[in-house]
Amino acid sequence: MPDLLSLLHSIHQLSEQLLECLQQEKAALDENQYEALSTITEQKQQLLNQLEPLDAQRIALSSEQSFNEFIASSGDQSLIRAWNHTRDIITRCQQQNETNGRLLNRQGQIHRDIIALLSGNRTETDQTYNAQGNQGKSASLLNNVKA
Repeated sequence: MPDLLSLLHSIHQLSEQLLECLQQEKAALDENQYEALSTITEQKQQLLNQLEPLDAQRIALSSEQSFNEFIASSGDQSLIRAWNHTRDIITRCQQQNETNGRLLNRQGQIHRDIIALLSGNRTETDQTYNAQGNQGKSASLLNNVKA
């Protein structure tokens, strides 16, 4: 079991580093520092590349049962604690990654909307309503504007 504890420790350390990268990514997005995102993306990919074989080893150890059941059935409290801490950090990584993804999607939508507004090209799903709540027929926010 010492090898398993070492494996969990390695996964935990890399997951903490990944969480730090994800938090840096969020900060860069919040501050519109898009140049920093490429470096952060490279770091994240390197960490994921290191985590992948470790996770494959973890899964292989439990063979026919889930890893949670495998750890619980070991009865080893140090393994159980290590796995619970590792799962917690992985959950935090997933949550931060989802937050970052939503933020990236929203910023991308804002940029697309600005471009559409400035160019006068609106998508079919865009809708403009008047004070009575009736949809206008115009496909452009920039009516009667000549280029």
